[in-house]
Amino acid sequence: MKTITLTQSGHEIIVKVLVHNIKQFYSLTYNNGQTVTVIEFIDGKENHFKNSLEEVEKLINS
Repeated sequence: MKTITLTQSGHEIIVKVLVHNIKQFYSLTYNNGQTVTVIEFIDGKENHFKNSLEEVEKLINS
């Protein structure tokens, strides 16, 4: 199973994500101007990552 390695926003935690568990992903800008990538998983949970939307898309499609 394919995994990608991302940095969780706010915690500086490196996590591995199983690509087949991703339902959707999109960019979100907080009120303070910081932009993160939100990944929503098939179980309905979501996490925010520091990696750019373009970087996440490239990792998923590589």
